[in-house]
Amino acid sequence: MIAGHQLIGVATTPLTSSSSKGSVNPLTSSGKIEVFKYVGKLAGLAYSIGLYLKAPISLSSGSFEAKGTFDGLAVNAIVVPTTTGSSKAGSIQGTFHGSIGQWKVSGTISGPTGNTDRKTARATYTVTR
Repeated sequence: MIAGHQLIGVATTPLTSSSSKGSVNPLTSSGKIEVFKYVGKLAGLAYSIGLYLKAPISLSSGSFEAKGTFDGLAVNAIVVPTTTGSSKAGSIQGTFHGSIGQWKVSGTISGPTGNTDRKTARATYTVTR
């Protein structure tokens, strides 16, 4: 729930998908690899957001690019993973900043928690004009 609105969606991993020919070329024309795709609705408004890494992949490069749409508005952001001494294996923590249309968005992410069937991540954010 975000501000009392239900967030419904599905996250997929395009890198593990297979096409009708049995293989996938995950590189985009800009030399980036889509590692996650999130599609769903928030408060009845559609969103589709991909998370991208620059090729060649280097986990030490330090950031992901988020691109997509929310209710027809362009979504563009940078997500920077952070490390802390208290991080658990499989846990993600980070900061992000970007825009949704004319709105500026920044905040932090932590998670996921849960089991193999259902996981929950948390984000705290600020939206400004």
